Order: sequence, then C-alpha cells, then structure tokens
Amino acid sequence: MRSKWKGFFVDSALLKRIEKANLNNSPIKVFSRGSTILPSFEGKRFLIYNGKTFDLLRVTSDMFF
Repeated sequence: MRSKWKGFFVDSALLKRIEKANLNNSPIKVFSRGSTILPSFEGKRFLIYNGKTFDLLRVTSDMFF
C-alpha cells in the first residue's frame, strides 16, 4: 500500500493502454499492482497479475468515494 503523503501513482504505460483499449471491450493485462484506480477506469475490466496468475477485476462506481 502506498503512503498518503506520497500521493497517488498511475503507471504511464497503463494510461496509454487504457486509451487504446477504448475501441474494444477486452480485459487489459496489468503488472503494476501499485497503480491507483481512477474514476475514468469505471466500466473497464483488468487482469491483474498477482505473481502467479491473472485475477479479473471489474471497476465499478462503488470503488470510489
């Protein structure tokens, strides 16, 4: 978990892949587990690598406060 005083972090390569993925609805593979989920990710599907397998994550509006 990242400290609050450091602020949020989103991998720049991940942002570029999300922009390109707007054309199709396939899940995006993510290796950067430290990245923050932004409100612009709502409705997207991600395959997050946990060191062994990829776990599916669907971003919903309930994940934001």
